[in-house]
Parts: sequence; C-alpha cells; structure tokens
Amino acid sequence: SEFPFAMFFLAVVAVVLVTLLSVVALIIIYLYKNKGTYRIYEEQPEADPEGSVQMEDLPYKGEKEEYFI
Repeated sequence: SEFPFAMFFLAVVAVVLVTLLSVVALIIIYLYKNKGTYRIYEEQPEADPEGSVQMEDLPYKGEKEEYFI
C-alpha cells in the first residue's frame, strides 16, 4: 500500500533535481559564452593623437587656495 506513494515521491524528487541541474547548466553555458562582453551603445570618443593625458597648465598663485565644503 505504501509502495506507489514512495515511487511517486522518488519521481518528483528526480524531476526536481533534473530541472535544477538543467537550469544550473544553462546558466553556466550562458556565462561562459558571454564572458568578457560589455556592450555600450554610445559613440566612442576620439582617441588622443599624442596618446597622453593632458595635465592642467596653471601658473602658481603664490597664495593658499580656499576650499568651500
């Protein structure tokens, strides 16, 4: 009398485990295929022709600067 219920319980557990493993496998495959991709849909800025970062050329004031917070 208890045997059909045990088989039903084992079948439900097996279906749940197969579903979880399938979802985990799909997530791993998706992450592996999309590794390192970062897409932006903005225009790329023009590269600096000299290839260097411009620094500010401000003369020394000779006095302390005030910072307002």
